[in-house]
Amino acid sequence: MRPRTRTTGTAAGAAALALAVLAVLAVLAGCNRGSDAAGRIGIDVPRTDTDFWNSYQQYLEADLARGGPAALLLANSQNDVGKVVSDVQALTAQGARAIVMAPQDTGAITAELRRLAAKKIPVVSVDTRPDDGPVYMVVRADNRAYGERSCAYLGARLGGHGRVAELQGDLSSINGRDRSEAFASCMKRKFPGITVHELATDWKGEVASAKLQSLLAQHPDLDGVYLQAGGAFLQPVLALLRQRGLLKPVGTPGHLTLVSNDGIPEELAAIRAGTLDATLSQPADRYAEYALYYARAALAGKTFRPGPTDHGSTIVRIENGLEDQLPAPLVTKDNVDDPHLWANQTEQGGDGRRPGGPPPERSAPAEPAPEAPPAVHAEGLVKRYGPTVALDGVRLTVRAGEAHALVGRNGAGKSTLVSVLTGLVRPDAGRVGFGGVAAPGWGDPPPGSGRSPASTSGR
Repeated sequence: MRPRTRTTGTAAGAAALALAVLAVLAVLAGCNRGSDAAGRIGIDVPRTDTDFWNSYQQYLEADLARGGPAALLLANSQNDVGKVVSDVQALTAQGARAIVMAPQDTGAITAELRRLAAKKIPVVSVDTRPDDGPVYMVVRADNRAYGERSCAYLGARLGGHGRVAELQGDLSSINGRDRSEAFASCMKRKFPGITVHELATDWKGEVASAKLQSLLAQHPDLDGVYLQAGGAFLQPVLALLRQRGLLKPVGTPGHLTLVSNDGIPEELAAIRAGTLDATLSQPADRYAEYALYYARAALAGKTFRPGPTDHGSTIVRIENGLEDQLPAPLVTKDNVDDPHLWANQTEQGGDGRRPGGPPPERSAPAEPAPEAPPAVHAEGLVKRYGPTVALDGVRLTVRAGEAHALVGRNGAGKSTLVSVLTGLVRPDAGRVGFGGVAAPGWGDPPPGSGRSPASTSGR
């Protein structure tokens, strides 16, 4: 096979980029804020395939950028409990003295929680409550209330009669179980005239769509749908209903009543458009804020007791620690423009709020001064070698003066990542930039060389 070649200018540019990236990644002292690894927080983000968790990660990064508690580079376990464990172990090996995680399989994390407790490393669990194993604090909303309030809204809208599909989450997770059990109990108690079809989906949109399509084929008289995760289910469900001619505006004949949980911007937009009736808004912003707050409090040796908090929530005692149950409001057309909803504060306008929306009353840290572009930034990197996925949605930001560790077992994709960043390997998807400027496309000359590109394909 004839090897690929590049122009001399591109090769020189790639070599320069290689030296810059390798100089950053090869230093195994490994942290991205401050100079002392002691007392740092290790954070594992559970997934990046839903809008809710993408927003949560963005809030974490924004809070950290405002000068919050020092943290190691964010890890991402991509909804894989095995990767949660390996990520947490890598973070503690790098010096993390407190851990923030959101394990989606709450029954499979027990051994790791016990290991951390033995090392006196406190854990803050976000959105999910581990079934066993010590935790310093769980930060989540009352998920039984999600199921109960969704049932009450749906049952009232249907007048206590009809047929409903329930798109459940992962029943191995406490959130999926809490929402499902509460919804079933409420329906049996309050609305015995409604038939509920329970469809387990493992939080996967494609599974939800396929099962709903099969149910509609059997029961075209369906009257409503409860989506336990709007971030995963909303778009595929709306697309399916639109395809089948069933997406009727709220209040018109033939409308299927839809209620969801998450409160992402797309759900609020669907409420405004009349295609979604209501959602329970999980507070992604406050999940991030109080995850970091409790992690910092744990490092400072602070303790908490059950009872009301100063931020409108209640701390309750659970078998393996404490849980701060944050409020989750019901959103309908009547309050969809409330500026206090986190989805109305996301960057849809230049000022970080929905266009025309007033600023929230809740106090927040001052905005940081504009930062210089990162020295290296990669987003959504994917690289496959036949059936083997070496990189799966990798995201990396390195700022000038920072040193990072690249840690992983054999075959984890470390070499592939460095090769992609240095331009030696073309990714299948994603983008790379240096100093705020997109990296040259494969075979393109470096910026300022004055030559025409040799190829239009980018990376």
